[in-house]
Amino acid sequence: MADVRIPPGTYGTCHHSQMDRRLTDLRINLLKKDMINMQTNSIGLNRPATDFRDLLLSCKERVPEKIAFRYRIDRKNFRDVSYSSFAQEVEDLGNYLLSQGFYGKHIAISGTNSYEWLLAFFAITTSGNVAVAIDPELGANELRKHLLQSDSEAIFCSQNKHNQLASVCDDDDFDVIHFPIESAPNNTFSSNDREGQRSYADVIIDPDSPAVIFFTSGTSGDSKAAVVSHAGIAAVAHSYMEIFALPAINLAILPFHHTFGLVAGVIIILFSTNTVFINTQIKYLLNDIKDSSASLICVVPAYLELFQKKIEHSLMLSKSVRKFQIGRRICKIFLAFGIDLRCIIFKKIHSEFGNHYQTFITGGAPIGDATVRFFRDIGFNVFNGYGLTETSPVVAVEYFNATRANSCGKPLSCCTVRIAEDGEIFVKGDNVFLGYYKDKAQTRAVLNNGEFATGDIGHLDEDGFLFITGRKKNLIVLSNGENVSPEGIEIQLLQEEGVEEVVVVEHENRLVALIFPSDGYRGNEEYFRDLCDRYNRQVPPTRRIAEIRLRETEFEKNSSRKILRHRIEL
Repeated sequence: MADVRIPPGTYGTCHHSQMDRRLTDLRINLLKKDMINMQTNSIGLNRPATDFRDLLLSCKERVPEKIAFRYRIDRKNFRDVSYSSFAQEVEDLGNYLLSQGFYGKHIAISGTNSYEWLLAFFAITTSGNVAVAIDPELGANELRKHLLQSDSEAIFCSQNKHNQLASVCDDDDFDVIHFPIESAPNNTFSSNDREGQRSYADVIIDPDSPAVIFFTSGTSGDSKAAVVSHAGIAAVAHSYMEIFALPAINLAILPFHHTFGLVAGVIIILFSTNTVFINTQIKYLLNDIKDSSASLICVVPAYLELFQKKIEHSLMLSKSVRKFQIGRRICKIFLAFGIDLRCIIFKKIHSEFGNHYQTFITGGAPIGDATVRFFRDIGFNVFNGYGLTETSPVVAVEYFNATRANSCGKPLSCCTVRIAEDGEIFVKGDNVFLGYYKDKAQTRAVLNNGEFATGDIGHLDEDGFLFITGRKKNLIVLSNGENVSPEGIEIQLLQEEGVEEVVVVEHENRLVALIFPSDGYRGNEEYFRDLCDRYNRQVPPTRRIAEIRLRETEFEKNSSRKILRHRIEL
């Protein structure tokens, strides 16, 4: 495994492994210089960008001095990177990769959220290579498995991750480029350096070619390597911007190795030529929310649930619960007459979020309507969305004046949604992925004539709002023939104060709720017996719980905080 260090301001040389493997179905063409000039001159407001290289050139031309990224260097200091500087740093790193023979290759990235992660991603994908996004929390054996599964020839990672990988790999298996890339390179390669080599300026990207391989979350089994194209992500970005006027600054907090965190949190923002504030460490999250001046944050429901519990806990400590509830009622009354007092009445809460009118877009898991109402009642927009890695990753989303309780909003213009007779959701459009890498059987199982079988169950209402009721593979079929979606029961139980986590399973033809209690409720069996009785009185017989079993530990989860159902034991 070649150890490649890139010192600040320069790109060194590396000795890499076999370079003759070519990427399956990669369609990238090298054209003449005048074709490059034609492409560059045509970019801008005249047409939308269709690939990541197109995107960077467009932004560099249109808004060169505008801030693309801001991130915290330490507790008090930040670094700003303009669109022009970012494009140049990407080109420099892209030239380095090409000079080492990386063209038409798979190059992995495994690291926590950082500016360097994004620099590596765009350098890979705009230099004729394919990025492989890998969970940094994977152990050495799982990391090696993902690298082999994706045919990665090199990896950007930390020294610690390199040390782990070295314990299970031979020296010539993969090239390693270390994070952090301490500063962007200040020098580019001279024409002599590039003699006889491909130059970054000579690379043209086919929008329909693979851009990135994402590994699916694996909540119900092994992860699959989903191949997503430039055009697929661009289609989502442009459809998104048709319905959202994105604010000037957006805070990126979700992991970049997941499609939702990378596409919704970063790439769509760049398509809109706005600023991404990168949260690089969870310990700075609350400070970054205040200091970033961001008005939009993409989150998974767990974040909103955490914020809600912190607010409620603070209200209890200050003995302000009754005052808070009265404030909610007053705001609702005045809103009915077109008067919005929420930012005034709940000024103290808003100050904790930086006093910027916040919009949360949530996805990745179901969210309870009570949580959505809580935040909307105090002056925060919460828009629910739906999508999968295989749909680049957005299918539908709520937006201003287009919300409906418990829905995921309306499908984007880049795709169509069909509901099968058994309730399964099918998606067809430009955002659908290319397939699972080197897995024709799995691809054929879900992809037919460009239509993707999501495996989710749901329905569209008369106004076109999409509702998700559960996963097809999680559906519980009882002996009486009734089909029960456990997710619906779980969402309802999660509204209870004493429930931290819950999974509903079938055991001996009965519904059993496995619950990890919240602090203060652990071991309180009487509370949960009463909860079971109260819940069962409110629901039809087919949804009633026969038993609640309390857990002493949290459920095992992946890095995006999704519970791994296939690892649960009764």
